[in-house]
Amino acid sequence: MKSLSLWCRLLGLALMLWAGAVTWGHAQASRLPDLVVTDIVLTPENPRPGEAVTVQAVIKNQGRGDFSNAFNVRFHLSLAPDDVALTFGAPINDFTAAIQRVGRGLKAGASQTITFNWTVVEVPLIRLRVTADAPLNQVDEADERNNGLQKEFFLEEATINQWWLDAIDARAALQLERGSEQIVVAVIDTGIDWTHPEIADRLWVNPGEIAGNGVDDDGNGFVDDVHGWDFVDRDNNLGGTSRDLHATAVAGIIAAGDDGKGTTGVAPGVRLMDLRVLDSGGSGFFADITSAILYAAFNGARVINMSLGAPEDLCSGFFQDFCQDKVQQELDAQEAAINLVVSMGVVVIASAGNEAAEVGYPARFEGAIAIGATTIDNGLAEYSNIGPQVSVTAPGGDLSEQQLKDLFILSASNFEAVVPQLATLVITPYPGAGYGWFSGTSSAAPFVSGVAALILSANPDLTPLQVRQILEQTATDLGQEGEDEEFGAGLVNAKRAVEAALATR
Repeated sequence: MKSLSLWCRLLGLALMLWAGAVTWGHAQASRLPDLVVTDIVLTPENPRPGEAVTVQAVIKNQGRGDFSNAFNVRFHLSLAPDDVALTFGAPINDFTAAIQRVGRGLKAGASQTITFNWTVVEVPLIRLRVTADAPLNQVDEADERNNGLQKEFFLEEATINQWWLDAIDARAALQLERGSEQIVVAVIDTGIDWTHPEIADRLWVNPGEIAGNGVDDDGNGFVDDVHGWDFVDRDNNLGGTSRDLHATAVAGIIAAGDDGKGTTGVAPGVRLMDLRVLDSGGSGFFADITSAILYAAFNGARVINMSLGAPEDLCSGFFQDFCQDKVQQELDAQEAAINLVVSMGVVVIASAGNEAAEVGYPARFEGAIAIGATTIDNGLAEYSNIGPQVSVTAPGGDLSEQQLKDLFILSASNFEAVVPQLATLVITPYPGAGYGWFSGTSSAAPFVSGVAALILSANPDLTPLQVRQILEQTATDLGQEGEDEEFGAGLVNAKRAVEAALATR
């Protein structure tokens, strides 16, 4: 009994010591500082692009201890959610616009207003972030996760210089034809963000499928393919936001809503079919692309957009013989699929490529309409592939897709320095309900797909060959007089193309 009594006393002492340690630790934590950003105020509230504004951020130490060290307040711009930026491989969620150092710290319960001067960049939805923290996290805080705040500000669409629409006379075309819901454009790409406000009500709905019942209701071999199909993961699990920047940007160029907010697509009245064939890194297989081409045609698409491809010399180098044997079979199958769907009345649009070389695949195939890219001043983009296969050109911006990504990476800490270059690019929807810059022949192709959709909306009886002829005959001649290997027939013109289509009815 004595030993048990001693054990009980020792246990009681241990519990008292443990309780004291917890109490002491809790008391210590309760005396820590805690920096938070309580508000962000933009003045004026509805600025125009290029306008000088002030950004005021209210920083508060809501902890019980003084923040005695100096700390930095960082003002930055976000184009997309963190998961999108991670997948895209560029810091598009975190462009630093300015940093201010607060040298005297902040006492417990005190607040301080930090003012930044900023020139508004031209992007429809501005996500402003402000964070406050000690350099290198030198100070322990009660909560290290709450040091920032983000607020969103919309710019009026009328203030956005959508030079790309003006370049192809798209606004005038929309006065004649806005696009029919009966015309479906298949976006064969990385997968579209279905939730984006510009796109959500533009999605094709499979009339023969009952959503979510796990049954292939229409017997086409695909279960619950309500808005399209994922040929990468072999399922209907599309519509996410973490992998689909490229496809969302393409879809926005084709059919973003004409609602006075954000941007406007070339054919805002048409429907979009979502067919994912590329993974988050932009890689895919010829066979999946071929399957998606056939799916699109057999499920009612009238236009196929492929802002993707492989270079013409993809089999050069050490493995040339092996590559040619294997790849040629895939290329032959894809060309046969394109020829088949064209014979079924489907217009196939493909980007020429961004290697400043010869037109790549699938744009190189005779059945596809190959699209080159122009700059903001209607010159040939230096990255745009050329060759006799080029049919017409469309706005792609002054930088290739890779150049744009590299620019994002290099400019994360000096965003203002790259703004003039961004002004030469196309603005289009980004996943996560935002907007950002897009470029390359990947941008050019959907402009032409949108015009093709308008042509078919004006006269759905036209054949793919007739659509191609209208695109070429109504284009604005650029470069050498007449057709050439750089611009093809010239810069696509939406207004004249629609007028020509209406005249054939």
